[in-house]
Amino acid sequence: MKPAERKKLDALEKRIHAMLDRGESLAWDVGKAFDEIARGGMHLDAGYPTLEAYADDRFEEGYRTLKRDRRVALAFAKRTVVKYGTTKLDLALTYMSATPEHERAAEVDRLEVAVPVGTKLASVPFGKASVSQLEKAIKHATALPTAHDDAKQARAKRRAHALQRAVAAPKGTHSHAPLVRAHVAEDGQLRFDVVGIDEADLARVARALLAQARSKK
Repeated sequence: MKPAERKKLDALEKRIHAMLDRGESLAWDVGKAFDEIARGGMHLDAGYPTLEAYADDRFEEGYRTLKRDRRVALAFAKRTVVKYGTTKLDLALTYMSATPEHERAAEVDRLEVAVPVGTKLASVPFGKASVSQLEKAIKHATALPTAHDDAKQARAKRRAHALQRAVAAPKGTHSHAPLVRAHVAEDGQLRFDVVGIDEADLARVARALLAQARSKK
C-alpha cells in the first residue's frame, strides 16, 4: 500500500473509531466514511481479502455494525437517520425489500407496516412501529406459504424461497447472498426481483438462476 493511501486509510479509521465512540448520533457519518473505504478498495490494498475480514479486524464493533451503518447512510438522508436510528431504518429497508409494493427509501415517513396480530394484519405507520413490530412484519412477509395465502401468493412464496436457496453463497465462503423477492403482477404472472449481487458473484448467481428456470419449464 502506497504511503499516501495508507495515510488516508489511517485518517478514515481514526475518524470512524472516534465517531463510533460517540454512539448512534454519528452512525450516518460512520456509514459514509466506511463506504469511502469500501468504494476505494482500501481494504484490499491493505491486504484484506474481503470488506468483512477488514472490518472485523480493525473495528471492535465489527462488520455487522459498519455494514448496517453504510446501508442506512446510502439509502437515507442524515436527518432521517438521526430521527429514526439505524436499527429501525435497517429493518425498514429489509421490510420494503420483502414486500411487493416497491416502496422507496425516500418514502419511509409514509410507509405503512403490515404487522401480524393473531390471524390478521394491522397497518401501523412506520413512525409508530416498534422494532419488535418491524421484525414480526418482516418474518410474516418472508414466511413460507400458509393456509391464509391464496394459490398465487403461495406459489410466489415457494418460488422466492427456492430462488433464495439457489443463490445462497456456498458454505465456507464470505459472499453475501442477494435478496430475492417475488410477487404476483397485475397480469397474474410472477415477478421476481434479485437485488444486491456482488460483481464477483454475477456468474455464479446467473448459473443458479438459469438452473432454476430450466427446472420449472
